Amino acid sequence: MAHLVRQSKAFYVDADGKRVPKGTRKSKKVTQRLSKWYGQGIPGLPPKKRVPLASDKEAAQRMLAAMVKTAEQGGVKMLDRVATAKPLSEHLIDFESDLRLGIQVGTGRKKRTAPSDAQINLVVQRTRDALNGCGFRTVVDIKDSAAADKLSRYLLDRMNKSRKEGGFGAQTATFALSDARRFARWIARKGTGVSPEVFDSLAGFDPDNDRRHARREVSPEELDKVLEAALSSNRDHRGLLGPERYHLYLVAFSTGFRVSELAALTPAHFKIDTELPTVSLPGKVAKNKKRVRPPLHPAVAVALRLFLAGRPADSPVWGGLWHNNAAAMLRIDLEAAGVPYCVEGPDGNEYADFHALRHTFLSALSAAGVGAKDMQTLARHSDPRLTLGTYTHARSADLVKAIGRLKIPGAGPASPLASLDREQLEGITIGLIVMLGTFLGGDVGGDRDTPRDTPRSGIPGNSRERMDTNQASGS
Repeated sequence: MAHLVRQSKAFYVDADGKRVPKGTRKSKKVTQRLSKWYGQGIPGLPPKKRVPLASDKEAAQRMLAAMVKTAEQGGVKMLDRVATAKPLSEHLIDFESDLRLGIQVGTGRKKRTAPSDAQINLVVQRTRDALNGCGFRTVVDIKDSAAADKLSRYLLDRMNKSRKEGGFGAQTATFALSDARRFARWIARKGTGVSPEVFDSLAGFDPDNDRRHARREVSPEELDKVLEAALSSNRDHRGLLGPERYHLYLVAFSTGFRVSELAALTPAHFKIDTELPTVSLPGKVAKNKKRVRPPLHPAVAVALRLFLAGRPADSPVWGGLWHNNAAAMLRIDLEAAGVPYCVEGPDGNEYADFHALRHTFLSALSAAGVGAKDMQTLARHSDPRLTLGTYTHARSADLVKAIGRLKIPGAGPASPLASLDREQLEGITIGLIVMLGTFLGGDVGGDRDTPRDTPRSGIPGNSRERMDTNQASGS
């Protein structure tokens, strides 16, 4: 039967209490109990095998119970003393190495493609920050019963700080918690005795209601101004002049490609002299690791034909270091165009950074009546809810039209004018006023040579004034 034991350590001291080697004359043997508790009698292990647990007896009892449960389910493994004694900083190096080799360290429930270098760097950095922020130095620290509480306090503390103070939002906290769980599952397989579910008890976060950097749609009018400002700019930003930025923004808006994907494009990826212009995105640079060839808008193909002429086929179209901070580059042209970078949205501030052009691309498709399936395909999203819920922004004018099409009970049939916007209604109103003015200003049984009273600002003249005028002209 599994039980807890505490090992003893024997050593020898002289008359002054100093430790001396065994066999020293007039030395005395001293036996001392160690602080750490060990588990013995675990099913599946040798009867006398002792497994180190924790210094706290209650924590050691919980760990022993978990090991017994795992053993009864057939999952018991011998602990690796070398792995258990290794610092977490060294484990993190091995963790990063496995990630770069493409070794699956997830739950195993879904086969995924190997992460990119940028994704690996983010995972490792967030994991390192979490380990340091919680004070986890050794494997025993993660085994501690308070490990989950420490991680929870660390994440909440970072969420309560501003971005300038090193804080982050619920979305980043969700990623950090996922990475910590990923690391726990990985280190549990190394014979360390760490439970793979050590952090599974933590509650998740709500990124939808705590966006620290929400993107906004750049309206068509604003986009026109930005493109015009970039085209006429002579400023060089990290290797890109104004005309180069103009074509970069144009391709970003018309394809929805991300910064890293745009930076990898070469002239060879564009097929613009065909009946159906396309741009190829290699799988090695795409976020989902899948090669795609979306169509190009004919107007964009025309603009790119002259821009790409004479450029080396295998060199990046947009070289330089702009992709390290594309948002700063776009802010230059936003400011020149008089377009605000940050605006007040319904749920807080919304920003027009470079990734906002991807939001603008999908919002424009939605406004053009493109179906959800086609939008999902063009966005290369695995879930249409991400396409429609995060990347598509409803415009106020479209919402007004949508409400105007409602059939209100008891209000009779909906007016055909309800679906028209303000500009269309004003146009119809002006037309009716002109027609009414023409009709009221005509002759009724009088001299046809009599000049008509022309209404000012589209408003017909007073009937008494016209009668007095006619009488004066006849007298």
